[in-house]
Amino acid sequence: MKRLFLFAMVPLLSFQQDSPFKGGKYTNATSLIYAIEISNDGDRIKFFLKENENDAPGDAKFCVYGEIVRIKKHYFVQRLNGNHISKRQQKKLEMKLEGTTVIFAANNLLNDFYDDYTLYSDDIKFEYQPY
Repeated sequence: MKRLFLFAMVPLLSFQQDSPFKGGKYTNATSLIYAIEISNDGDRIKFFLKENENDAPGDAKFCVYGEIVRIKKHYFVQRLNGNHISKRQQKKLEMKLEGTTVIFAANNLLNDFYDDYTLYSDDIKFEYQPY
C-alpha cells in the first residue's frame, strides 16, 4: 500500500515548481517603473509606476498587479490588473533573473503601461533591496 501511495504522489511532486524569484522589493530609480515587489512565494508581482519622467522615484502614482507564470523554461508576467494599463495590445512580458537582479525587455515592459516613453536601454534591470 505504501508503494502505491508513493507511486501516486510522484506526478504531483513533479508539477510543483519553486520560483527562482526571491520575494521582496526590487528597484530602479531611473526607470518610469521605478520598483517591483514580488510576493506569494514568487507567484505575484506588483509594479510601482511614475506618471511621467519628472516624478521622483518615491512617488507611487500607480500600481499594477500581475501573476508570474512559468512556461517551459521561461517566466512571464500575465493577467495584469490596474488602472494605468496602455490601450495597446499587451506584448509577452518575459522576466529573467541574473543573480539577484530581475530583468525585463524595456520595450515590452514600458509598452504595457505607457503610450509615450523615452527608451533608456534594451533591458530594464531591477536590483534586489533587502529589508
